[in-house]
Amino acid sequence: MFVARAGDFLVEAERDLDRTADYRCPVCGRPAVLKPSRVKVAHFAHADGADCPASGHEGPDHLAAKRILSQRFRDLGYTVRAEETFGWERRVDLAVAMPDGCCIAVEVQDSPIPVDEMKQRMRVDQDNGFVATLWVWIGRREQQLRQAEMDGEGRIANEVRWLANRMDVGVFALPIDYDDLADGVVEPLLPRRYTFDDVYREGHEASWFESGVEVGVSYADRTLRATKQAASEPCGFDMYVIPGRYHSPRKADWTVVLGKRLPRRSWDPPCSEDRDEPTGFWEQ
Repeated sequence: MFVARAGDFLVEAERDLDRTADYRCPVCGRPAVLKPSRVKVAHFAHADGADCPASGHEGPDHLAAKRILSQRFRDLGYTVRAEETFGWERRVDLAVAMPDGCCIAVEVQDSPIPVDEMKQRMRVDQDNGFVATLWVWIGRREQQLRQAEMDGEGRIANEVRWLANRMDVGVFALPIDYDDLADGVVEPLLPRRYTFDDVYREGHEASWFESGVEVGVSYADRTLRATKQAASEPCGFDMYVIPGRYHSPRKADWTVVLGKRLPRRSWDPPCSEDRDEPTGFWEQ
C-alpha cells in the first residue's frame, strides 16, 4: 500500500515517517506497518496479512510510478488522492481533480490484464464520478513498447492494442530508471506517447517435389494482428480531456491525453462552471 490512515488523516508512505505511529489500512481498518525500505520504495503493509483489496502485491516500480505521478500532478496544481477506494470492487491508483473540476482516474498497469477487466474498471470509474480513466503502462509493458520501437516492429500485448484502438490517441508509458530505484532513488523520467502502425507481410509461393511430383502452396498477403510498428514521443504530465473515439452530442465519451492537447474537432469541456459539482473523492 502507498497510503495508510493515521488518526483522521491519510498519509502517503515516506521513509522519514514515524514507524511507531498507529497506522491503519484505509479500506479494512486493520493495523498497517510502515516499510521504509532503503533499497526499494517506502510503503505500508498489513500487519497481519489480512484478506483485503488493498493487500495485493505491488512491485517497487508500481509504487515508484504512483509516487512520481502524484508528485508531478500536484506540481501542476492538481488535487491528488492515492489509492482511492470505492467499496470492495475498485481501488483507483490515483484520483486526480483538475482545476476545472474534472475528476480523472489514473491507473498504473504493469502485469497482464484481461480487456474485459479494463472495461469493467472504466465503467466503475464513470459510475463514481470520474470523467475518464487514464492508463499508464510501466515495467514489462513499457519495456515491450520501447523494444518494439527500437526493433522497428514487435509484438504488442492484446490489452495495449485494445486501449490504443479504443482511445484513438495511442497509449502512454512511464519509464523508470531501475538502477536508481535499486539505490532507493526515484528519478522521474518523462512519459512517452506510443502510436502504432500495421505490419504487412507479402504473400509468396513455395513448391517442392514429393515422389517425383511437384506440389506447392501459396500464401496470400496478410496484415499481422499482434505485431505492430511502434513510434513514440516524449510528453509532459499535463492532462487534457478531449472527445473520445465514440463521443457524440447524445453520448459523452471522453479521453485523457498527457503532455499536449491533440488536434480535434470543436467540443464542449466536460467540466465547466455551470456543471454540477462532481461527486468526487475530495469531498470526503
